[in-house]
Amino acid sequence: MRRSPIIALVAAITVSAACRAQSASAGCPATPTSVGTPPLTLFAYDRGANLDVRDSLASTDRGVDVHRISFVSPKGGRATGLLYLPHDSLRASKGKVPGIIMMHGAPGDAAGMRGVAVPFARQGAIVLALDAPFARRDRNNPLSFTARDSVDQVQLIVDLQRTVDVLIARDDVDASKLGFVGLSYGAAMGAHFAGVERRIAAYALLVGDAGLAAHFRDADLSQFPGLAQRSQAEWCRWFAAMEPLASTRFIGRAPPARVLFLWGREDRLVPPALANELYAAAGETKEARWYDSGHGLPPTAFLDTIDWLATHIGIAPASAAERAKFAPGAP
Repeated sequence: MRRSPIIALVAAITVSAACRAQSASAGCPATPTSVGTPPLTLFAYDRGANLDVRDSLASTDRGVDVHRISFVSPKGGRATGLLYLPHDSLRASKGKVPGIIMMHGAPGDAAGMRGVAVPFARQGAIVLALDAPFARRDRNNPLSFTARDSVDQVQLIVDLQRTVDVLIARDDVDASKLGFVGLSYGAAMGAHFAGVERRIAAYALLVGDAGLAAHFRDADLSQFPGLAQRSQAEWCRWFAAMEPLASTRFIGRAPPARVLFLWGREDRLVPPALANELYAAAGETKEARWYDSGHGLPPTAFLDTIDWLATHIGIAPASAAERAKFAPGAP
């Protein structure tokens, strides 16, 4: 891979903590986002309900079979995504192998994670990339700034739990070696998920922040006329619905799972202030790595993630030859 193994999926609106003019949250009651008991009962479901998994082979990519997959969502309809199955030659054994759940950015969908999912599957993991609820309707329109956004987030966290159920129901997945990789929006949702799900051993969260409310808290609405037409009361209702779902309320419950944060020092979509807000809320099993990049992390960040997951869930580490491709002065 000479180019980055992923086309970065970035948020639809650039946000800077320095932007205060016509702030979306101006005049709304302040709500602490890092304290208080998270509303865990929102994400309860019947783990024994029928999954009704359906999958079909869509393509093969460098020794990895790519399947379209769907299963029943406890919140209605069918959850969809892509399942990446490495051929036997890429697996450490013919027995059980690690499993990884992947979550895409916004706008985006599971298909956009292929550039990450295939390399990780080639390290011997079975990878399931899930579509967010919004992506099942329209991958390009992740937010309505109405109550639907909080409903979508609750459904996503429930569907991610069901994704764990799908993986561990397979006879070739080791339920003790599960990981999560989220990018941008997917990382923010992963930080929330880490406070709910207890079966995942390691979460790699790339360029994520504390969630949707934090991301828009200080947005300068004068840059976006369509959004500025919403009344202050509408904005306050949206923040009131989204703040209880802030990832800072949940990430502290992640231990004993390990959490790796990866951020870019020059990221304008998730600037250091937003990154540090999430990091400060995390528990003692956290670590962070910073790169001289923007929102699109360099290829070495993805290789670092592979090596980190190799340590914690037992996938194969990145090869020296792969590392050499991105070494300074490499042709």
